[in-house]
Amino acid sequence: MDALCAAAAKMNLKISSLDILQQKEGVTVARLYCDGGPCIIKVFDRKDFCREIDNYRLLASLGIPTLRVIDSVDNALLLEDILQSNRYRLGIKEDLDSSAVARLAARWYRLLHQKGREYMEQNSGKIFYEKTFYDENAALTRDNIAEIRQKTDTARLSVWRLIDDNFA
Repeated sequence: MDALCAAAAKMNLKISSLDILQQKEGVTVARLYCDGGPCIIKVFDRKDFCREIDNYRLLASLGIPTLRVIDSVDNALLLEDILQSNRYRLGIKEDLDSSAVARLAARWYRLLHQKGREYMEQNSGKIFYEKTFYDENAALTRDNIAEIRQKTDTARLSVWRLIDDNFA
């Protein structure tokens, strides 16, 4: 809570109240009620999680639509509250059956991948590139899979054998 208050102070926010939405693994997400209405703050306790701040900046610089970033400091992002957004909304179950929603998502992903490929071609090998991006697959190890199997108490399921047999 101290880090959240410190980040809000750096952003000169006058908070009337707040609701903690999630506090997990070094990331705190809260809905703040300020003079301008509700907004969402994400505060990162770990430096490596702060890459999300740079990633939002990168997406904006590439013209890829995202939630509006209202402000940011070294360890926090202030975002529009999707519940108040004129442009976006949370997904609902019916979206899974909507071809219109699928087309919009596909259009966004095509833009992301096109702009992403162009960016990677122009910037591969640069120092900030290595610090900003990471490979999520690096967490996919035999030890981590064994931990998931154990923590979920699902070792008896045949899917684990399939994964083990095809891990390479």
